[in-house]
Amino acid sequence: MNHWHYALALVVSLALPLCAQSAPDSEAWPTPDEAPSELDDSLDRRLEESLERDFDRPDLPDWEEPEWGEEELPDVDLDEVRRRPSAPAAETGVFGMDFDKETVVRLEAFALPIVGLHVDREERRSNVKWNVRAKTGDGLYARLSVGDLASLGLSGHVSHHRERKRNTSLDAYALYIDGQVGGALNEGPVEVVLYLGLGIGLAGFDFEDHFDDTVAAAGQVRLQAGLRIFEHVEILANAAWFHWGYPGDSIGDGGYLGLGLALRF
Repeated sequence: MNHWHYALALVVSLALPLCAQSAPDSEAWPTPDEAPSELDDSLDRRLEESLERDFDRPDLPDWEEPEWGEEELPDVDLDEVRRRPSAPAAETGVFGMDFDKETVVRLEAFALPIVGLHVDREERRSNVKWNVRAKTGDGLYARLSVGDLASLGLSGHVSHHRERKRNTSLDAYALYIDGQVGGALNEGPVEVVLYLGLGIGLAGFDFEDHFDDTVAAAGQVRLQAGLRIFEHVEILANAAWFHWGYPGDSIGDGGYLGLGLALRF
């Protein structure tokens, strides 16, 4: 037993110096707190080296800013430009007329001092045929429409007539769906205007006595001309021809002359 104790003590005493010599120096290994700082330092060095390589590239040629010449512009008198007439409108009018393209409401009213009327009606009494012979009468005409270059609306006229051979009278009236084209022939505060109108509708006679009242289809052709003052008021004269009846059966025809005003809104 004592020999084993001595042998074990001898082995331990020889091994301890060898272990002390082979153990690594503690300063060679970074502590956990020191490792991150060293990693950061390494990244910073690599970044600096990369930036130095980029800036070591050969210099590019200097950019030369182009020289722009200054053009001499003529002096412009703005007041003179404002006084110049505007360019003519596109030639879209009828017969080269310069039409306005805006949409307006038109209200027209005319006095008709001359209304000629021929009535194709007759009366039979005691085997005697009496034809209606209406004298030239007078009347009124009115029109309401929307549009200017080409307008569409309603128009109508009424007139009063005496019968030539009998002591009686009759009223003639008509209502049309009316289309009209036309406009100004010039530009300025006072403009010459010209219009052509067509209408279809109904018309009739209202006799005081002796004859039966009659209603039939109606058609009208109308021409108007005049002056437009400051875009909103027109002084006009018109002339028209109308025919009333059905195919194969006419109840009358005639025409009128009128003077009136038109308001444009």
